[in-house]
Amino acid sequence: MEFSTCTQAMQRTLQDRVMFFMFCSLCLRHSLKSSESPRRVLSELQILGATGLNTISDVNFVTRTLTNLCIGSELAVPQFQAFHSDLPSNDFDGLFRLLVRTNCPYFVAGVPGSFYNVLFPNSKIHVCFSIMALHWISEVPEAVVHKDSTFYNRRKVWVNRGRQDIADIYSKQSQKDLATFMKCRAVEIAPGGIFFLCLMGTPDNSPPTQ
Repeated sequence: MEFSTCTQAMQRTLQDRVMFFMFCSLCLRHSLKSSESPRRVLSELQILGATGLNTISDVNFVTRTLTNLCIGSELAVPQFQAFHSDLPSNDFDGLFRLLVRTNCPYFVAGVPGSFYNVLFPNSKIHVCFSIMALHWISEVPEAVVHKDSTFYNRRKVWVNRGRQDIADIYSKQSQKDLATFMKCRAVEIAPGGIFFLCLMGTPDNSPPTQ
């Protein structure tokens, strides 16, 4: 990919992220206004995918937005508790060092585990964020791994520029994982809570060979 194309793609990604957060801000405002008890309903945050500065900026955005909304509505600002969840192999030490360095104004905890499992007690979470994480499927489909399989993917870890039948197998795995993911979040999110989901996708008519 040429540098100019990379720059354009990064600009589009940044613009999409800005638009996403503008939408999130409107949703948080609506949720706060419609909540009978904003102090209770919008205080515990779940961030799925806990790596680097992006995950910190996501929490900062939510807490800053809710703080400003509470002040503007003459409501008591709640104490915030943020749970950063990721696989046990994630560099949680690096995340915690970043959090200390940025003097985050909220309580923080790390929760190791796959987001394809239930990670919290029933109705625990008030605001859940999952941004650009669900392209990681729970497992590689067995049909594309074995050399004697018709759908063997030649040890590639990607689908693009591949065969349509192989792409269909990955698509079925992704659909299964998405259903599992949503069921787990339905258990964890409290009544009146809010869930933000942002993920990559392609048009239905876009073949994997492009």
